[in-house]
Amino acid sequence: MRFLQSSTIIPALFASYAFAGPLEKRLTVTDIDTIVAPADGSSITPGTPFTFQYQVDNWCEAGYTPLSVWLVANEPTGSDVNSTAQISDSLYYFGNWLIPNFGWSAIPSHQ
Repeated sequence: MRFLQSSTIIPALFASYAFAGPLEKRLTVTDIDTIVAPADGSSITPGTPFTFQYQVDNWCEAGYTPLSVWLVANEPTGSDVNSTAQISDSLYYFGNWLIPNFGWSAIPSHQ
């Protein structure tokens, strides 16, 4: 009797595997942080100060968000980032910053 039960279950398992379609991989990328200033498409004149503002929407993580600021001519792709997580062909590197979350005060210096 046991042999009969297992002999009917095993083919059913193989049949369900054979008819199962491949799973579709879904990837959702959500932009949660935003460069507020300068506005997208703005021109920056060399030697002239400009405002930089970064809006962090990080309300469930650490108190400060680390941020590296680079000036680039075009939106970088994955191949533009080297093995040390730096942008190879950047126009200017402003440094590493800590952006406060939760309304905390800013840390005045950068690295």
